[in-house]
Amino acid sequence: MREHFGLIKRDGEPRDGQPTALGGCPTTHIGTSAKPRDCHPSAFPCATRPLHGFTLVELLVVISIIAMLVGILLPVLGSARDSAKQARGLSDLRQMMLGYTMYQEDHRGQVLWGYTPSSIAGNPVTVRSSSGHTFGLPVADRYPWRLAPYVGDIWAILHSHTTTPPLPEPGEDEGAALLKAYHLSISPTYGINSVYVGGHEGPFAGFVIQAGQKVPHRGAHVVFDRDEVRRASGLLVFAEARARVGDTPAFDNQPMGGFHYA
Repeated sequence: MREHFGLIKRDGEPRDGQPTALGGCPTTHIGTSAKPRDCHPSAFPCATRPLHGFTLVELLVVISIIAMLVGILLPVLGSARDSAKQARGLSDLRQMMLGYTMYQEDHRGQVLWGYTPSSIAGNPVTVRSSSGHTFGLPVADRYPWRLAPYVGDIWAILHSHTTTPPLPEPGEDEGAALLKAYHLSISPTYGINSVYVGGHEGPFAGFVIQAGQKVPHRGAHVVFDRDEVRRASGLLVFAEARARVGDTPAFDNQPMGGFHYA
């Protein structure tokens, strides 16, 4: 073996003039296709760099910084989410009030019925869907189907807190269409203030019996015509009234029965 200034000569090893790595490990030369080879067992041990991991203190510092950032960002994100929900709710209510006003124009100033009996002044209360079906109770007594012709995307609005139930389809069996219409009419996102606006059948005395027929209880606590409104800015018509039992909308036979009124 001959050694010259860090150059090494050995059988099967680099020739004179080929530099070697520290400890005798051959290296790849720039501009050549030579590849580094493992150190010969008899060569000097290759130099290695010690590996350093995180210490416990460093890990604790990183975790505490992340926790602080999460604590700062979560309230901000929650506030932004609440603001987005509020903006959507205001937009939905604006569309509903536009439809509510259009209903009054088509009915000579009469406000939308609230929660009605099966007939008013001897006339059956019915609603007609875009599928061509006509429904009575237990669909027509609630307000959504009366307002539907005046608000284009009313079902998406009234079920914005959950999945919108399917709509009745043209030519569908009457029983299946009635069931779909019923599910659409209950547990809406927004309830109507039927106790004071439009009348509410039952214990709230929105309708009374006269000559054997149910009629609006006019002159009492309920508004039936827009001319009866004394202070419009102080009258509540729609309010958020979501009803849920877990992940399922609440129906009449469950706790928190369908809030179609507020």
